Amino acid sequence: MTSRKSLFLIAWLAVIALALGAFSDSSTTPEDNDTDTTAPLVQSTIPSSSQVGVATNALITVTFNEAMNQASATGQVTLSSGGAPTITWVSDRVLTVSHATAWAEGVQVTATLGTGLTDVAGNALAAAHQFSFFTETSQLLVVDAEPANGATGVNRSASLCVQFSLPVDEASLAAGVVISDNPAKTTYPFTVSYGNNNWYTIDPTGNLPAGTLITVQVLGTVHVLQSPLNTLGTAHQFSFTTGVDVDTTPPTIVSFTPASGSTNLSASIGSFVITFSEPIDLDTLQPVSWNMEFAAYLMGGTEPAWSEGNTVLTVALPTLPAGLEMVIVFNGFADLSGNVQSNYYTWEGRVAGTPDIYPMIDGTPAGLGDRLGPRPRWQHHAVGIGQQHRVPSGRGPGQR
Repeated sequence: MTSRKSLFLIAWLAVIALALGAFSDSSTTPEDNDTDTTAPLVQSTIPSSSQVGVATNALITVTFNEAMNQASATGQVTLSSGGAPTITWVSDRVLTVSHATAWAEGVQVTATLGTGLTDVAGNALAAAHQFSFFTETSQLLVVDAEPANGATGVNRSASLCVQFSLPVDEASLAAGVVISDNPAKTTYPFTVSYGNNNWYTIDPTGNLPAGTLITVQVLGTVHVLQSPLNTLGTAHQFSFTTGVDVDTTPPTIVSFTPASGSTNLSASIGSFVITFSEPIDLDTLQPVSWNMEFAAYLMGGTEPAWSEGNTVLTVALPTLPAGLEMVIVFNGFADLSGNVQSNYYTWEGRVAGTPDIYPMIDGTPAGLGDRLGPRPRWQHHAVGIGQQHRVPSGRGPGQR
């Protein structure tokens, strides 16, 4: 469900774009010259985890957060189907994987990157990185569901989610799902909404009973959007057991990496990581404010990568300019039970070195105004140069 929703991508355009244009290419050597002992990370993959509709002859692309030892990739990349993979490095951080045989249509393919992969300093991946996706098909299939079949201790207020191989008609889905318990066979009302990547949320209108086996049936009458004759055909069913309690605790940000307040950051830091206390509803996570240096450059960015379970967000960063100051504030994000965090979490950081700033005209670096894209709807949240954020005090790492 990692790529089910990615509205947070929009907010990070400011981070990436600023690094590309707001400062000149002045270089600096961070004062901290300690030996690199940090394990590399997989920043992103194409296809992304849980992506549907992937071409059967698609090339896989993997991007790391730092320069890698290319020789270490030998024997460290495997595919669940498609024959022996062929690895090609297109840069010191990016490799592609091709396969000798086309994948079948409508199947799950799993790619695994082994712990033998190392960066140029010899640090290995801390754990094997695995992701799966689904190949294209004209047949309507249920490819994934949450909670997982057989799950126990599921929160009574949790939403249910189903992913299809193709977009479906929401009215047919609303009429074609039955949520019931055993042995009473009581049915429960719900609402249906579309997420992303063909994920659909089935949200019970009340809390489910405690300690109860719940069965969800997706009937064969569900059909493809604008194609009523292309139906699921065979019903799909999954079951789980609820826990005793109802979740009423808002999610929190457990940590930022690098930590908030870090100065003298390396220009090649590579990524920014946020760890949450529980799975996050991705529709609810956007910065509520940032400094004007971010907001002035909304030109494009790199899609963030969520961990399986949506508890860790990794944002890939390009090489950053010297002296770049970064301030981002988060508030109002929610967990899958709808509990909203009302406290404000602030992350601040600064790249080592002295900035070489372009002259500003009406808040925009001179000569770069014609390169800026249209302002997104949240532009008005930006804080002007020299202004201070005014946010309530709160608890937790990086809060102000």
